[in-house]
Amino acid sequence: SRGLGDVYKRQPPASSVRPGRTYRARVRHQDTSGRWSHWSAPVQFQSSAPNIELLQKNLVISEIMYNPAGDDAAEFIELFNTGSVALDLTNVRFTKGIDYDFPEGTIISPGAYLLVVKNTAAFEAKYGPDFPLAPGQYDDDSLNNGGELLKLSLGTLAIHEFEFDDDLPWPTSPNGEGFSLILSHTDDYSTVNVLDPLGHGTALNWRASHAIDGSPGVSEPTDTFTGDHDPDNDSDGLSALLEHFFGTSDTVPNRNPMIVTVSGDQANLTFPINPLADDIRHFVEYGNDLEAWSLLENITARSANSLTYTTTLESPEQKLFFRIRVQKTAAIPR
Repeated sequence: SRGLGDVYKRQPPASSVRPGRTYRARVRHQDTSGRWSHWSAPVQFQSSAPNIELLQKNLVISEIMYNPAGDDAAEFIELFNTGSVALDLTNVRFTKGIDYDFPEGTIISPGAYLLVVKNTAAFEAKYGPDFPLAPGQYDDDSLNNGGELLKLSLGTLAIHEFEFDDDLPWPTSPNGEGFSLILSHTDDYSTVNVLDPLGHGTALNWRASHAIDGSPGVSEPTDTFTGDHDPDNDSDGLSALLEHFFGTSDTVPNRNPMIVTVSGDQANLTFPINPLADDIRHFVEYGNDLEAWSLLENITARSANSLTYTTTLESPEQKLFFRIRVQKTAAIPR
């Protein structure tokens, strides 16, 4: 039985209240014989916003299998904790793309993965039983094979909200060829898009998985650059970091791997990429001289091993220059 002096504190579900709003609540109790008490006096409170900084910074959606080979029910979404402290996923939920609530007390340890699956039986039939699965499944929903909006929230506050796609500039092989989408690295977009602070919605932050069926619950193969970025050990005009990005060797001289072609009023720049260089972000720029440069973002072809960018020529006589800049970043997993 409950004593009159006992104090009970209950928090409303995070999905039921919005920060900054005022609420009024009353309660009543039922005893073991089924009798109900009178309603209590109302209690008024104003809800405050929970701190989601750690979740936004360290909880990433690291892999999306939206069109698996074979059984469509083997879909999954993988989460990864990039931080140094455990993350409590109580009240965290997917509210767009799929509908899934993490049970109270769900913890993801530092450097650990957690899989949300469409159908547990179908997933284990394909991959086996020993994977870090979140409790339950989302079998009433399916990820859209044409891409869609994904939203991961704490209550009503967005942790990550972004749209993935199956068309360029996104990797296209995950739609129909059995590969998954792999998050290579993140950006700091917190001042640009508060709903997508790590740049999950940036296509070039993603690649296709190294192998068909993806790599649920484990790290992907990654080719990480170490050493000094600037040396050109083979004197071919390409720095060591550029050679790493292109997938060429800095000990064997290579011709400039960038190929420019012109078709009608279109100028195309094609170059190889190291498919496992997850620790590199790149920028393609163009200009009419070697002083003023503009960012080129129009990707017209993408494979695991190459990229093609295209721009429109103003006239057949136009002089055009291209350049590629690369920048070291932290791969996922770190």
